[in-house]
Amino acid sequence: MSSNIDNTEYDDYIAELSYFSHRISTPEWKIIPAPLAAVDLTYIVCGKAEYHVNGIPYIVKAGDLIYIPKGSMRSATTFEDDLMEAYCLNIQLKNLRGQDVELPFPRISNIGIHQDIISLFNDLNNDYYRREPGYRMKLRGWLQFILHRYIQLIVFKNDSDTLDRRIDNVLRYITRHYSEDLSIRSFSEKYGLSPSYFGKLFIRATGTSFRQYLTKVRMNVAEDMLFSGEYNVSTVAAACGFNDVYYFSKVFKAYKGVSPSSIIPSVPHISRHIPGCYPDELEISASGPVSPVNDMNSNSSLS
Repeated sequence: MSSNIDNTEYDDYIAELSYFSHRISTPEWKIIPAPLAAVDLTYIVCGKAEYHVNGIPYIVKAGDLIYIPKGSMRSATTFEDDLMEAYCLNIQLKNLRGQDVELPFPRISNIGIHQDIISLFNDLNNDYYRREPGYRMKLRGWLQFILHRYIQLIVFKNDSDTLDRRIDNVLRYITRHYSEDLSIRSFSEKYGLSPSYFGKLFIRATGTSFRQYLTKVRMNVAEDMLFSGEYNVSTVAAACGFNDVYYFSKVFKAYKGVSPSSIIPSVPHISRHIPGCYPDELEISASGPVSPVNDMNSNSSLS
């Protein structure tokens, strides 16, 4: 399995909704031939239809996503004996510089039926038709979630919707307890599995080993703390679970390509903290890092 979306150009994609429809076709339904003024992303959840894109016919069925770029000539009809139901998006897709961008999708992708995507469409549908003050902001949010899922499934072949609940709980636990001495053995014992089998489950779900994943989280947190300019290297090392500052520096450079001291600015960047990282709440005691958000007294997150 490929890794999750991270540090790619897709993070700069911004989608603006031009048109939305939860389409439940009638036998008479059709789209007359016309050029598209927006990107068409139609997710078929039932039945089938025949689309023509720039003169080429395509049969789409339940579980398919059809991607039609802006400017394409498009037409479509359904089948009377198998009427199509679909969630249809027409969007303007740009990068942060305001330039039109294209998705690296094939014309047809069979992504299957995903209840989480359908749920996102239901949320979008509710806000689209209620149109309460600020609804366009919410629509952009739902749209970005949907687009993210499509990219996960098509580009990165990563189906997080099927993530093992046990692994999901462990990932959430790591995010809050990264500074602690965590091991695959402790988690495998909790779920009554052997460390080797649980390790295989972890790799299958994340594409990386438990130790590599934990280290990646720690290095990302460390990078943000260092860049804030509020902490020295020793403090950051301890806060991220390292007793040896020299070993921390070696690992950090291996992951980030630079030494930790090199990214500490001369003027603190007060506001740059990644979600889930609250270095201003950390206290370093003689026994190691203590954080209110990393309290170990509760194991409810692993239930």
